Amino acid sequence: MTAVSRRTFLGKAAIAAGGVAALGIATAPAGATAAATPPWQMFQCPMWNDETLFAFGSSASGAAEVGEIMEVVQNVREKTGDPLNPGAHDFDVLVDEWERVAARLERHAAKAQAAGHTVTARQQFLRASSYRAQALFFVLGTSHPEREETVFRACERSWHNGIALWDVPVVQATIPYQGLSMPAYLFRPAADGQRRPTVIVCNGSDGQNVEVLCAGITAGLDRGYNVLTFEGPGQMSLLFEQEQPMQQDWAPIVDAVIGWLTARSDVDATRIAAVGISLLGMVIASAGAGSSGLAAMVMEPGAYALPPLWEDQKSLKAVQEVQRAPAAIQRKVAADVNRGIAQAWPHMPHIDRYTVSKRSELFTRNALLSARKGQPPSDYYGFLKTILAYQYPSTLAKVRVPTFICDNQGDEFFGPQARRIPAMLSGLKEKDKVLRHFDFGTGTEFHDQPLGPQASQEFIFDWLDRVLAA
Repeated sequence: MTAVSRRTFLGKAAIAAGGVAALGIATAPAGATAAATPPWQMFQCPMWNDETLFAFGSSASGAAEVGEIMEVVQNVREKTGDPLNPGAHDFDVLVDEWERVAARLERHAAKAQAAGHTVTARQQFLRASSYRAQALFFVLGTSHPEREETVFRACERSWHNGIALWDVPVVQATIPYQGLSMPAYLFRPAADGQRRPTVIVCNGSDGQNVEVLCAGITAGLDRGYNVLTFEGPGQMSLLFEQEQPMQQDWAPIVDAVIGWLTARSDVDATRIAAVGISLLGMVIASAGAGSSGLAAMVMEPGAYALPPLWEDQKSLKAVQEVQRAPAAIQRKVAADVNRGIAQAWPHMPHIDRYTVSKRSELFTRNALLSARKGQPPSDYYGFLKTILAYQYPSTLAKVRVPTFICDNQGDEFFGPQARRIPAMLSGLKEKDKVLRHFDFGTGTEFHDQPLGPQASQEFIFDWLDRVLAA
């Protein structure tokens, strides 16, 4: 069984230019390790099941509770019949159930906070944010995809309410970047002014702030690190509210974050590392090659090329072949490609339409606005042209900082790409590049190791301890 994994961005398409064909759920790319049936199968729909596994993993950082997750699973199964290929009504039920439990927790958290039970309130707000992140992930599949921004704001609101009750005050700031303001959150082990090594966690394409708790925040704090996470282009508020798409080059983005960090007296400017999660596990290569001030980089997991992972290779190839052609030819191919997806859309299963919407929305504003209308990207050509730029072999050759590459057994999307990266890091000595296989034996299998967040962070931070040793 394959799954459409959290913080990935793939859709399967078989659209001949100007033709009509069906789109389907993303499957593993050529060469990927075949994954067994996922453990703890809660839903027949692979995508729904995959997200549930991430919800379970969030419990490692206190951002979820197994009993609450099982409550949602049971109610959804009973109300939908647990379909393999859910329709809009089934998505409505799924999102409603996640939001119902989140709203209950928010009510309880407000009462706990008023009564002075700070820890209880913090935990409940953060779990509510985690469950609203689940709802946000699936809202484009519901009868009301236009609710996406509203659902995001509710998720963000509980996040802010939760971290406002953190034992050591979280430093909240906005980091300027090319006319944008990127919300940032600096977590510290203590507010004592001590200079500490700092890890910048660059979240994935559709991850929310609360999910970074188990992807670096709690692990880093436990080990005496400062940990900063932020919302960059194509993520969170910059995507859902400001409609700013993802960028292929993150070097200037990370530079802006490093500039803000190094102005602080409690950050050791010589010991700053950057971690890229999922899509950013690929894109972070640009920061490793072009950002000044980085001492180490983690690709979690590693990858180097997006175009081979998009399954509508026929349309993608058509777009690629005309990039240097006269404008008139490009316009004709664009019209054919756009007409093809428009004609295919009504004949596609609902879950496949959702998949295309979800995986395309972060790359172009056109795709985002189309997804919120329940429509295919009206400029599908422009979307395909955009993802053609996400290729990093030559960038990896320019990386000069020690690099840790995660390779997940059964990775549904990146497949064998991580294993090829060490050879591409030709500018590094062998001792400065580490490929770590995350596997069933350590519970860290599958893309983004949904059920092994603690175990994976142990490997990563043990390496960072060595590389960033004072």
